[in-house]
Amino acid sequence: MRIKKRVRVSDSFYADEYLPPDVYLDRGPRKGMELIDGRLIEADQAFREYVNTPVYINTYGTGGDFISSGLRMPTDKHYSRYSQHSFGRASDKKIKSTSGWLDGRELLRLFKLFKYSINDDEDSESARKNAGHSYTAVEYHNGKWLHADVRNMSFHVDRAGLLWNDTDDVAYFNKP
Repeated sequence: MRIKKRVRVSDSFYADEYLPPDVYLDRGPRKGMELIDGRLIEADQAFREYVNTPVYINTYGTGGDFISSGLRMPTDKHYSRYSQHSFGRASDKKIKSTSGWLDGRELLRLFKLFKYSINDDEDSESARKNAGHSYTAVEYHNGKWLHADVRNMSFHVDRAGLLWNDTDDVAYFNKP
C-alpha cells in the first residue's frame, strides 16, 4: 500500500510511519496520530538529526514491507497487550547503509552515542533543543532494528535480563 499524500508529523517523519495501515485508513492520519505519544516523535526526530541519515519506522507508505514498527492494534500479529507499541509510545527503527540494513548492535552503538551527546554536551544546540525529549527504554534485537520507547517509568530487574544504566537513565533490554 502506497500513500499518495503523506502527512508530515516532524521534519523527518510522516504519520504512516507511526500508524498501521488499518488505523491510517479507518481514522485518517490526523485522528490516527491522536494515538501516538508526542514524546516519541520528538525523540525519534532528535535521533534522526543526530545520526544524520534516514531512519525508517513503517515503510508501507512508500511501498515498503514494514507495517508493525509503530502503533500495534489487537489485530496485528505482533500485538502484545502491555507492549509500549500498544500505547503509541514505541517505534522500531531501521537504518539502511550502502551494504544493507544496519544490525541491532550497530544501531545500539549509534543510540548510545546519541544519548551521551545530549547528556554530556549541555552547550550544544542539539542538547538545548532536545532537552527532556528522550527515550526511557531501548531493546536491541539480533535483527536489523532497534526498539526505543518513551514509557512513563523505567525500572531495574536484574533476573529478567534487564540492565539498568544509571549514568544515562535508560533501561536496556537485550533480546536474542
